[in-house]
Amino acid sequence: MSDLNFLNKYYGLVVDFYDFSRKYFLFGRDKMLEKIKETNNKNINILEIGAGTGRNLFLLNKFGFNNLFAVEPCSPMINKIKEKDKKNIIKIIEKMGDQWSVQDTGTEIDVIYFSYALSMFDDPKAAIINAYDKLKVGGKIYIVDFGIYDGSNLFVKFLSDKFLKWLKTYHVNPLFLNQSINQLPFKYKKTNGLFNYFSVIEIDK
Repeated sequence: MSDLNFLNKYYGLVVDFYDFSRKYFLFGRDKMLEKIKETNNKNINILEIGAGTGRNLFLLNKFGFNNLFAVEPCSPMINKIKEKDKKNIIKIIEKMGDQWSVQDTGTEIDVIYFSYALSMFDDPKAAIINAYDKLKVGGKIYIVDFGIYDGSNLFVKFLSDKFLKWLKTYHVNPLFLNQSINQLPFKYKKTNGLFNYFSVIEIDK
């Protein structure tokens, strides 16, 4: 994964700003959550890998889901989740392997999702395959992350290239993620946002 020492140091300084600011450029998260919300069974087990400050999981709880799990190795993020989680809604899984992978959840997982996390992984393909292996038969993986602009508008492409360069300074690499997704050994459904700024990916098991 991206260097954990860097993540702990960086987010230790800006975790509150992160919590506030991400809604202004991490688009597509609500679109992904709406897809999960369509599930009629509110008793399913849902796991977010790279949960950040828990924003998505707290929203799922408002939608009526109660069996919520989080994998998040970054200490400032975990502390922020615990600070906000007055009712102990989210179960944080401490035992992890490489790539923020899950070694043992202690229960069957129906839905696993990644929200703007995989683009920070050294090996996103391995992380997705690990999640697939841990997923219950009949379960589903959702991914929302940065897309790659197709270049049809030169001005937008110019802005996109500058943005991607800036993201790399924070160990975020959307290009490598999208290349990794294209190499997955199973089928997936991909929906792109405006100008391919983000993509929502669905994988059935």
